[in-house]
Amino acid sequence: MRPCRGDAMEIYLTQNKKTSIDNEMSHLKNFKWFFNKTGYAARTIRHSNGKTSISYLHHYVIGHPINDYVVDHIDQNTLNNKISNLRIISNRDNCLNRSHSKNGVSFCRQNKKNPWKTSFYENGRQIHLGYFSTRIQALEAYTRRKG
Repeated sequence: MRPCRGDAMEIYLTQNKKTSIDNEMSHLKNFKWFFNKTGYAARTIRHSNGKTSISYLHHYVIGHPINDYVVDHIDQNTLNNKISNLRIISNRDNCLNRSHSKNGVSFCRQNKKNPWKTSFYENGRQIHLGYFSTRIQALEAYTRRKG
C-alpha cells in the first residue's frame, strides 16, 4: 500500500496490479487482495465449515447490493474503488452503461441464456440486433447486417 493522489491510497494486488481506495477505507489494506480473472480486486474468505468464497473489494467499500442490483464502477475501471467512482444500480442499467466495442458486441450478464448483445448506431439511432449465446454468433449477426 502507498499513498496516491489526493485523499486516496493504492493497494498492491497480484499480477503487478494495484487498486485505489479512499484514505478513509485504509483498514482494507490489512487484508490480502488479489487481481482475479474477471479484473476485480478480491480476497478469499475461509469459512468455519472449511469452504472458501471470493469477496470483492468494491463490496467492502460501498456495500453488497441485493436482488437485481450490482456495484457499478462509473469510469469502467474495475480497479478504481474510490467511493466517488462506485454506485449501486440495476443490472439492466449496468449493461446499458457498458461501452460498446468497435465491433458492436458487448456482454450483458442480465440475460444468462444469451448474454452477448449486438447493436450499432445508424443516423444517431441505436439498432439492436439481438442477444446471442456466444460471442461468435453475435459477431456473425453484426457482420451480416453491417457487411
